[in-house]
Amino acid sequence: VSEPGAPLQDQPGMVFAGTMVTAGNALAVVTSTGMSTQFGKIQQGVTDAQQDLQKTPLAMRIDEFGNQLTVIIGIICVAVWLVS
Repeated sequence: VSEPGAPLQDQPGMVFAGTMVTAGNALAVVTSTGMSTQFGKIQQGVTDAQQDLQKTPLAMRIDEFGNQLTVIIGIICVAVWLVS
């Protein structure tokens, strides 16, 4: 293992989750888990990219309709409860 923080291409002998071994045997040491792994860094990038996206006009209209529908159904429920 090379220096800590070295780029991936400068880390000989490293294996990652999902690495397929077809023959032989080896002993490995876990160096990172969770969001500290390369898969975790990729997931964090995807999550950050999704948060940067703005809603489309259609998505905003659907959200607005859903909120209006919730209020209308709530009023109907209260009215039915008061009548009965």
